[in-house]
Amino acid sequence: MFETLGWLGLVALFFWGVTVSSVVVDDVLHGWIARRAGGVPGALARAAGAQLLCAAAFLGLCKTGVELGHEMDLAWVGSCAIVLAAVLYTPVAMSMLPVRQAREDLEDAGATAGQALAASWTAGPLGLLGLLVVVGAYMAGVMP
Repeated sequence: MFETLGWLGLVALFFWGVTVSSVVVDDVLHGWIARRAGGVPGALARAAGAQLLCAAAFLGLCKTGVELGHEMDLAWVGSCAIVLAAVLYTPVAMSMLPVRQAREDLEDAGATAGQALAASWTAGPLGLLGLLVVVGAYMAGVMP
């Protein structure tokens, strides 16, 4: 039964990421990249920096929760921290996927074609790697 709930939670996490990414994160993140890009290198740096900073926060929250749960001898604390971190980070990781849609959204937010291309093709693969890390952490920390 717990395995089925774990898989349902992973599917729900995916749908949560798609929904929140398309409604909230895309507007905020793409607008921030487009407004303050300062050229193609600036757009590339902002897009990659946002993905890497959020990934580092995800991993830090997971590590802190697992260590705290280990110190308290309560494994569920680590699992809860992993789920919380995944809920917060999944929309950000999905915000640049698919790459073509992210590029169009960046252009709509005011980025030039070059800026949008650089930002989407830099942050897209980083977002995909971030999603793989989320699935791995979820499987390791939540699935029985």
